Amino acid sequence: MVASSRLARVLSLDSDVFGEVATDTTATGPAILVVVAVALAQGIGASAGVSGSKLFAGVADGCLRWVLWTVSIVVAARAVGISAELGPLFRALGFASAPFALAAFEPIPWLGAFFWVAKWVLGISAFVLAVGRVLAVEAGQSVVLCALGLAVALLLAVPMGWIYPG
Repeated sequence: MVASSRLARVLSLDSDVFGEVATDTTATGPAILVVVAVALAQGIGASAGVSGSKLFAGVADGCLRWVLWTVSIVVAARAVGISAELGPLFRALGFASAPFALAAFEPIPWLGAFFWVAKWVLGISAFVLAVGRVLAVEAGQSVVLCALGLAVALLLAVPMGWIYPG
C-alpha cells in the first residue's frame, strides 16, 4: 500500500516522495521492484507481437540502462565535488523510473508517439526532481547531472545491441 501511494506521488511529480524513499532503507526492495516492473513494461512495448526472448532482452536492457544511468549520475556528481551516496539515490531513482513504464503503450497505433513523449517528459522530470532532492542541488545542476548520466548510460549500453540483436 505504501509503495502504491509513493508511485502515485511520483507520477504527480511530488518531490517530497524522493526525499522519503532516499532515507527509508526499507524502500530498497520496492525500488528494485519498480525498476524491474518498468523494465518489463519496456520489454513488452519493445517486443509487441514478437518472441519471449525479445521480451527478456528488453527487460535486461531496461534494467542495465537504469543501473548505468544511476551510477553515471553518482560518478558525475562526485566528479564535480557533490556528495553523492549510491543507496539513497538508487532508491529515489528506482521510484523515479515509474513513468518510463508508459513504454508498454508505445506500440498502440496512432497513440504510440503520445506515450513516447509522455514517458520521456514525466520520466526526465521525475529524475531531475529526485536528483535535486537527494543531492540537494539546484535545478540546473540536477538537469546537467541527469543529462550527463543519461548520455553516458546510453553510450555504455550500446554493447547490449551486440549481445541481444534486435
